[in-house]
Amino acid sequence: MGLELAEQFGWQLPDVIFYPTGGGTGLIGMWKMFVELEAMGWIDSKRPRMVAVQATGTAAIVKAWQEGEEHSPLWENAHTMAAGIRVPIAVGGFLILRAVRDSNGFAIAVEDEDIMQALTEVVQAEGLLLCQEGAATYAAYKQALAQGLVTREETVILFNCATGLKYPLEEAPQHLDRGGSQATQLATTRCYSASEWRSVAGENYAQASSFSVSASALTRESMSAFSITKGRPNWIVSPP
Repeated sequence: MGLELAEQFGWQLPDVIFYPTGGGTGLIGMWKMFVELEAMGWIDSKRPRMVAVQATGTAAIVKAWQEGEEHSPLWENAHTMAAGIRVPIAVGGFLILRAVRDSNGFAIAVEDEDIMQALTEVVQAEGLLLCQEGAATYAAYKQALAQGLVTREETVILFNCATGLKYPLEEAPQHLDRGGSQATQLATTRCYSASEWRSVAGENYAQASSFSVSASALTRESMSAFSITKGRPNWIVSPP
């Protein structure tokens, strides 16, 4: 992920990276890759601030960061709807904390209710069905923005680590017209913009189809990153 991110940004790293942190291997791996890329002369010494995102019901890394501990404690009765970050204790907790501190980043926890609100907002605004772990990064970004931990002038990356289809979805009683309408034609191509989708599917476009929708006409949902540059969101997706 670190290599792909650097390459897609023209070998200039973003200002901040928000990563959903359970075991935290993705965050650790990116930080290690940035060091290696600089050693090879592919990037300069600029580093993004690394942000570990957790849920309030399982926030061992956040607790350790706040208390200045080197190792994260075991979090008893860990609970959150975002299963990928429901990790009571991270094997590489000390490496996560080291990367966060060395980068002048921070660790932040969000409520499950805020995760679901963030998921809904992204679906409605961008047409992307995030997994709950990915939605946690957007919830954390909004919280950090409100607290002054990041600014709208910074380029911020939010990592989404899977499709939202891995979680149960609410029933969608409305369906696309299959009689040859523009909506059906767009769905058949599986490649369209969020604005086009909104214009043909109306207010319920987010529940109207199981096709992958994105603001950049992506045709798959995989490991992806949400880039916010000067308050303007853009999605980038790593090659499969």
